[in-house]
Amino acid sequence: MLDLRGGGFAPELLARGDTHRKRIFANGWTGSLLPLLSQLKRPSLWLRGEYDPVTPPDLVAEFRATVPDGEVRAFADTAHYVHLEAPTAYADAVTDFVLDTRDR
Repeated sequence: MLDLRGGGFAPELLARGDTHRKRIFANGWTGSLLPLLSQLKRPSLWLRGEYDPVTPPDLVAEFRATVPDGEVRAFADTAHYVHLEAPTAYADAVTDFVLDTRDR
């Protein structure tokens, strides 16, 4: 497991993330998708790490209040990049969600 809480990002991960960030902002993204949450009409899954500095509890609460068919799963001992820090648990959570909601 990668320890991202202390800033222990591998240089290649930082570079890849920065590349994507620059592309997103170059295309006019202003920073928050929260105003769009009410438009979600399908089951939605929010995955977050226990130590995620990007998605604090108030944002998770807003998701829960705004998305009627939304589900939140938190992963212990992880930060923002759950898919890198706990890839098996992440894959299991996504698979379970897809299988559990396929008929909704």
